[in-house]
Amino acid sequence: MKYILPIIFLLAYFPLQADAPSSENPMPDWAYYSHGVALKSEALASNDQAKMKKAIDYFLAAERSGVEIDRVQAHLADCYYYLGDNQKSIDYARKSISKNPQNPSPYNRLYLVYARLGDNEKAADILQEYCLLNPSALDTRFMLGEHYLKKMNNAGKSAEVFNSILAYEDDHPSRQHYREYACYYLGYISFQNGNLSDALKYYEIAYGINDKNLKTVNMLAMLYMEFLNLEKAEELSSLYLDTDPNHPVMNSVKGQTLYIRDDLSALPYLRRASKDSSIYGLLAHALYLEMMQKDEDATAALKILERYPAHSMGLPHHLAYASIYGRNENPLALGELFSAGVIAYKAKLPDVAKRCFNKIIVMNNKIAEAFYYLGKIYEDAKDYSLAILNYKKADELRPDIEMTLHIGYLYGLRQNYNEAFRHFAMVNSAQPDNALPYFYHGVFSIYNMDYKTAEKKLLRAVELDNKSESHYFYLAIAMQKNDKTKEALNYLEKAVELNPENAMINNYLGYLYADLNINIDRSLMLIRKALEKEPNNGAYIDSLGWVYFRKGMYTEALAELLRAEKQLDLDAAPDSTVYDHIGDVYDKLGNREQAINYWKKSLNLKEDKIIRAKLKEKE
Repeated sequence: MKYILPIIFLLAYFPLQADAPSSENPMPDWAYYSHGVALKSEALASNDQAKMKKAIDYFLAAERSGVEIDRVQAHLADCYYYLGDNQKSIDYARKSISKNPQNPSPYNRLYLVYARLGDNEKAADILQEYCLLNPSALDTRFMLGEHYLKKMNNAGKSAEVFNSILAYEDDHPSRQHYREYACYYLGYISFQNGNLSDALKYYEIAYGINDKNLKTVNMLAMLYMEFLNLEKAEELSSLYLDTDPNHPVMNSVKGQTLYIRDDLSALPYLRRASKDSSIYGLLAHALYLEMMQKDEDATAALKILERYPAHSMGLPHHLAYASIYGRNENPLALGELFSAGVIAYKAKLPDVAKRCFNKIIVMNNKIAEAFYYLGKIYEDAKDYSLAILNYKKADELRPDIEMTLHIGYLYGLRQNYNEAFRHFAMVNSAQPDNALPYFYHGVFSIYNMDYKTAEKKLLRAVELDNKSESHYFYLAIAMQKNDKTKEALNYLEKAVELNPENAMINNYLGYLYADLNINIDRSLMLIRKALEKEPNNGAYIDSLGWVYFRKGMYTEALAELLRAEKQLDLDAAPDSTVYDHIGDVYDKLGNREQAINYWKKSLNLKEDKIIRAKLKEKE
């Protein structure tokens, strides 16, 4: 695509004289200029150098007259350029700029002259000069970015210019074209530099601006395939193929997404792509041969891909080798399946990973790592029962005390506290100085409402590791539940000392101070700090409202508490304490009806003797 700075020609028709202007044939000043413009247009249309020279004579006469000199000189620069007189073109362009630096036409002409002379540095300088004078000229900036990239092979300078287009704060639709292509080129530069994450980011922005640009669709589909985002890769390759059903790369991408899922409908896509000689075509050919069970030919095709290391170790390759080796009862199939399973797991393709590890177990049920990864897959899916089952099998095959601890942790999540505590005790016996089993035992004892045991276990965890804010935080909870408020506050202060940026700890300590109606200023500071980290946390907003209540700022308290109610409703987590607090504020503001209403809402969620007594008193 050729980009030219906007040039405005004043085109007017006047009867032309064959002769050049002379003192014997005078005419008004404006007529010289107009005749020159008309002759120049005719000369360009017919490639007539004689007319171009006559146009120059009229422009020179117009220049002597002193009318519109900057525009006249810009036209003279054009005329001399078309006659091949580069130096005069440069001279007149510079004269025009000296008269009117804002006119883009002479800059454009200078750029084209220097480009023709092969002086790319000066050509770039001209565009940069105009950009400095007119920062909003995104068309010129875009032209400069392309020049650095295509003419000077300077990707770094090009990226700076394209990024400056993105940084320009103007979302007018007329400028979106430049933003789109700036992102496209930034994606291309990142892709060439091997920075695929940035490439993906820029192409996604470009696609968001214009989802009809098939070049962008093509690059995005390829990148999503690189990152094994099968859903997106299939969606965009399908979108491209709707327009061009025979595009080899897009057929390869679509075929790969289906092949990885073990979907037979991959065959026609892989067959169409296999005719191409690119890497994508070679891979499609190999996968197609494997699906047709032409094992020798498929193996040979995969071996060819090994000449390109960056393209020979992906998920489709391992799956293809696993199928070939499996059909031939080659034990190498296990290794290929394991590699494929790990890659799929890391790429968040649990179904593909599960398929690989289950195949391994069918072939050899003594491989602990296969059970381990199946356990991780089920744990990620929050299917803790199957996770425990597989982790236990892995632990049987290869005993690991850390695995025992983790199994105990999962039992705790399932609220099977007896099994959790039994596993923690096993770790205690094997590693008496390990703080973690004591910590987990204490935490799950809190969930089990056994606060005495929680205190005991968490005290032991702190003895073994006094550098963990989490140990002090949960110990403070146990202490508070055991009515040891002073100790709870001391342990929370210690937790804050270890990690002053932990929002949960700051909020808890701040709320306790507010609830106890002590250290109110410190309470406010801690809660505000927590909200800086998590401004939409409903519990923290409630704490802020409650500290305002303690300070007697009832109007401010009500605003924050109602905001907390709204946020917790959005989170589908209504809280009885928040309703109680709102009732208390309404009570202070003299709104008995609303106070009763909110106390009832609190009791509907959770019975509480104190709230029941308040309600009885007001009713």
